[in-house]
Amino acid sequence: MKTFRQIWAASRQGGRFLWLSRSQWLGIALGQVISALVCVTGITSQSLAQDYGVNAPSTQTVLNYVLLCGYLFLVWRHAEWSALRGRWWWYLPLAVVDFEANYLVVKAYQYTSITSVMLLDCFTIPSVMVLSYIFLRTRYTKGQLAGVAVALLGMAMLVVPDALLNEEHTEAGSSPLLGDLLCLASSVCYACSNVAQEKILKVAPRREYLAMLGVFGTAISAIQLLALERAELSTLRWSPPIFGLIAAFALTLFIMYSLVPAMMVLSGATMFNLSLLTSDGFAILAAIFLFNSPPSAAYFFALGTIGIGLIVYNKFAPPEEAPGTSESSLQPKDDAEKRLLSSSLEVQDGPSGENGDLSRTG
Repeated sequence: MKTFRQIWAASRQGGRFLWLSRSQWLGIALGQVISALVCVTGITSQSLAQDYGVNAPSTQTVLNYVLLCGYLFLVWRHAEWSALRGRWWWYLPLAVVDFEANYLVVKAYQYTSITSVMLLDCFTIPSVMVLSYIFLRTRYTKGQLAGVAVALLGMAMLVVPDALLNEEHTEAGSSPLLGDLLCLASSVCYACSNVAQEKILKVAPRREYLAMLGVFGTAISAIQLLALERAELSTLRWSPPIFGLIAAFALTLFIMYSLVPAMMVLSGATMFNLSLLTSDGFAILAAIFLFNSPPSAAYFFALGTIGIGLIVYNKFAPPEEAPGTSESSLQPKDDAEKRLLSSSLEVQDGPSGENGDLSRTG
């Protein structure tokens, strides 16, 4: 009988482990890392709002964009200014959409319940699929659609029981309709941002994308901060916990943003958003340790259902679109792994214009 190490090593030579290729498993694993980071940003943001009364989404996100500007050094180091001059304008509308997506979802919490936000946020997935179908010419198999349905079912199993259990104790918000509309608008903005990001990363290096998103994101968030949050900041009682939570939020968001391009290249926008469905599951696990509120077995069953949906989605990906499943031997797999590692650990060694050669998973 082969050991786990032998089976995993064989996957590098063109084999598969539990129906999926090595690159597909790497995409699933990276998606869960990003999902956990999203959970951390949610916890810190919620703590700022509920415990300290901080209502300044632009202030929370501006530091993240400032940190992303650090990738300009890598662009300069690799002498890529000439290529950047021809496409710098791509990043301005992308930064606007990306920032407003973050801003709108934070504002939605002021007007509607957290249950509504979590449910309506799933609208990002069908939006991404439609936009990918139109602009990226992505074609989904029936098996992939079934995987999406299973993952969304798992998400509903996470959220709906809490909504029914806490219906009498959960405030609907000051204006539920407005909050729901803001959440839907945020979902569409996230979908546009994700699909545009996947498209850009086919022809531009990841360090360039992150650097320019940082430059334009910093400018946009600073303008909106001065326009909408001056009164909030002037009355805010700054303290070490507030500074710490904002710094933790920004640093976590920066790490997440740095990993997302690798996820897009490896698995695509649809798989990325499906992976984020487990962030609510991570929030439940966090509640066990932070608030001593153990979940029922149904929560773990729901998480397992989402996991099954992710595996089914990857299992039925068209062979010509799945990283590491092309008819050639092991070069595509090695390329995918090298691109993932170069983006998350050694961005300075990442690819340049050759990103267009790598097909997406979804």
